[in-house]
Amino acid sequence: MDSGQEHTVRRVVLIVVDTLRSDALDHEMWTPRMTKFAREGIRLDEAISPAPWTLPSVASFMTGVSPIVHLATTAYGCLPDELYTLAERLKEHGYATGAIGDNLVLAAPSGLDQGFQEYHFLQRSSRVSQYNFGARMVEKLFPEKVGVGRTSDHVALASCSWLRRHREKDFFLWIHLIDPHLPYAPPPSHQPQETPPGSVGRTFNRLDGIRSGFWTPHPGERQWIERLYWGEVAYVDECVGWILDELRSLNLYDETLIVLTSDHGEEFWEHDGFEHGHTLYDEVLRVPLVFKLPAGMGERGGDRIEAPVTTESMVPTLMDLLEIPYDPRDFSSPSLASLLLSRHAAPPREPILSTGLYVFEDRVSLRFGGKKYIRHLMSGKEELYDLAQDKEEQRCVARKDDSSVEEGRILLSQAMARMEEMRDVYGIHSMARGTMTHQRAEQLKKLGYLK
Repeated sequence: MDSGQEHTVRRVVLIVVDTLRSDALDHEMWTPRMTKFAREGIRLDEAISPAPWTLPSVASFMTGVSPIVHLATTAYGCLPDELYTLAERLKEHGYATGAIGDNLVLAAPSGLDQGFQEYHFLQRSSRVSQYNFGARMVEKLFPEKVGVGRTSDHVALASCSWLRRHREKDFFLWIHLIDPHLPYAPPPSHQPQETPPGSVGRTFNRLDGIRSGFWTPHPGERQWIERLYWGEVAYVDECVGWILDELRSLNLYDETLIVLTSDHGEEFWEHDGFEHGHTLYDEVLRVPLVFKLPAGMGERGGDRIEAPVTTESMVPTLMDLLEIPYDPRDFSSPSLASLLLSRHAAPPREPILSTGLYVFEDRVSLRFGGKKYIRHLMSGKEELYDLAQDKEEQRCVARKDDSSVEEGRILLSQAMARMEEMRDVYGIHSMARGTMTHQRAEQLKKLGYLK
């Protein structure tokens, strides 16, 4: 099915900015391009990630099932073959499929390459000498095929190259920009101009010292570390702008369904911690989510939707918008298409479940009726937050609101049973393991995913 005339929507671009906090779109000084894009699309202000780190989160929004179903929740895990990805579905319906990025945890051993005709997730260290003339020529002609000094601008330029080569096709392109993930190393043009604290410098990657408790940054150091993060955000915003500009220059922007989101956020000591993967509070779980619909599809450009939703709904939502049939029972979260297409549509009422820490005791959170229930899976400790009164989750009310805690327990038990039943239907009985070479392990250690 190569003819674009047979598709209601001919082109889909999914842009994932790794580690992007949900409040990034509220700081136009750091994100002028993404903020402008959000005003042209439909922004979902309460989008929740199904997991607090990359692999389980991306596995969920590429399959439409919970981490409890796919079980890809450790750095050694991978997406099981039993699951059917968005790329597989769209490839089957005649779309060219491509993915370009540089987060090594998403490289082919993760299993997320299923259904992609082109899959280019490369590490940042050089695979070939950057001084080799032949290598430079290959990178210039096919930038997605080599990893010479790979950064977000390389990913953006490779994505623009891919768009130019596929401009006449119906396609699905997933672009994953690892910045602003640690290490925080914004280019000089996006660094703070002041003199940094001597203990931090102009780049930062001292996660182990903080997480182990051997180094506790003082307030000035914390402020500088966060400013380096926002410098990286500004840098990646520029790279996203290049991609959007390329779509416009190819006369594809208006007709393309474009989604902008993130896999998870980042904590800066809101709960006395740092980075991600270690808690289920909203500074880590809330992410930006913007749908820019093709021209002529709905009249909601510029709208903001405040209802809580999950990025786990990505696959059924896109399938509905592309008018591709599917069985809703394949997914653990509902489509958001009606919410995007009509101001009168009711938001999903299902509780939103998140889980899959990669450090510390694993937990599961359930958001329901303006409340958030968190259960620690080993100790059984329970937390409850009234999000209407305490959006920052600073006051646990589990001891004061027995009825809501009990409701959370019941809803969580029902959700877990449904996920386990779905896992049985798919025939997933244990975590699938990806290939772990020494080189891959060393790179994952640098990203903080392995010790």
